[in-house]
Amino acid sequence: MAATPGTRYIGAHVGCAAEDLDRVERLLEASPNLSIDIAGRLAELGRQPRRFRRLVERFPERVLFGTDAFPLERQDLLTHFRFLETDDESFDYAPGDDIPPQGRWAITAADIPRRLLPALYADNARRLLEL
Repeated sequence: MAATPGTRYIGAHVGCAAEDLDRVERLLEASPNLSIDIAGRLAELGRQPRRFRRLVERFPERVLFGTDAFPLERQDLLTHFRFLETDDESFDYAPGDDIPPQGRWAITAADIPRRLLPALYADNARRLLEL
């Protein structure tokens, strides 16, 4: 990424390192042309919600909403909204699944500040995609 500063990168799945947000932070620090999305990683992020919130607060213009849910169902969005917008503790990240896709644990919400949500949900993607 450093060798191609004119190219924009989106690190899918929290840069493929959602289990190590210190590493993700170092990548974002080193590469101003990198953004990340949260697709498919609620299970990991919900195990370290305060750390994730600090990452979003530090790089509010470089974190994008995303989901791997297909077909996208209302419940999938509600779970994402609950994770991002509330301070709820210990809830299923894959409600309705007999066996959760990434592990048998509950997650805790990140309680992202309201002022940062519009950018995370849409504005950052619009800017990156020049829409």
